[in-house]
Amino acid sequence: MKMYSGIFLYMVKLKFWLVLFFVSLSLMGCPLLIPIPEEGPEGEGEISIEGEAPEGIVEGEPEGKVEGEVEGEAPTDYISELEQEVYELINAERVAAGVPELFQDRHVAVVAREHSQDMADNDFFAHNNLEGDSPGDRLDNAGIAWMRYGENLSYNYGYSDPAIVAVEGWMASYGHRVNLLNPRYTHTGVGIAQDDKGAFYLTQDFVSY
Repeated sequence: MKMYSGIFLYMVKLKFWLVLFFVSLSLMGCPLLIPIPEEGPEGEGEISIEGEAPEGIVEGEPEGKVEGEVEGEAPTDYISELEQEVYELINAERVAAGVPELFQDRHVAVVAREHSQDMADNDFFAHNNLEGDSPGDRLDNAGIAWMRYGENLSYNYGYSDPAIVAVEGWMASYGHRVNLLNPRYTHTGVGIAQDDKGAFYLTQDFVSY
């Protein structure tokens, strides 16, 4: 069994984000992008954590969430159940920590699901896709007028309940837990995909409007 998790708190729309990127990378001593190893350890699940960049503040008033029909391929019943399980587990952790529950956002879920499917189809594991689009870019492309955002990623294989494994891994990691329990986030979307080997890719995007 193996598991890989990733997090990235984004500086957004600030011209000096590159400076903070490298400062954060240097302090953490971790790479910001981690590809999926071709061969992983057997036995107990192992977690690899990506580096962090400090969250930025977006100037201006939020425009509100996108309206209209939800596009994107519908997930299978099993995938939908896993996505709902992740959502409920996350909110249970927030309630236990005295943080308001997150609202489900179907539009954000489509963005998350498409990124998970992209990673599964193209055999990579990173916040930026192979075209270089960040989570913020993908939200922008979907017409979602976010004020701030964050993203948690998880990859796991060989576990009976991928949802529980992902959430427990996030809660055991300081950076992931900060995202998960951040009171500034109000909405979330969970997207899960499975590759042809049976491995699960989980993306959870957090936004505030």
